[in-house]
Amino acid sequence: MAEKRWRAVIARLPGVPTAMMPFYGETPDQAAANLGDWLDRAHQHQGSTV
Repeated sequence: MAEKRWRAVIARLPGVPTAMMPFYGETPDQAAANLGDWLDRAHQHQGSTV
């Protein structure tokens, strides 16, 4: 199962945590899409509260 689990990473810097909330998928593209979807929802929510 672990070999089918990919994690999307926003930025990787030495000594800095890669993400507070990992986004997993069965492929790298799916993990990145899950992250992108979450960012879209977060941005929409933030825009509606301003």
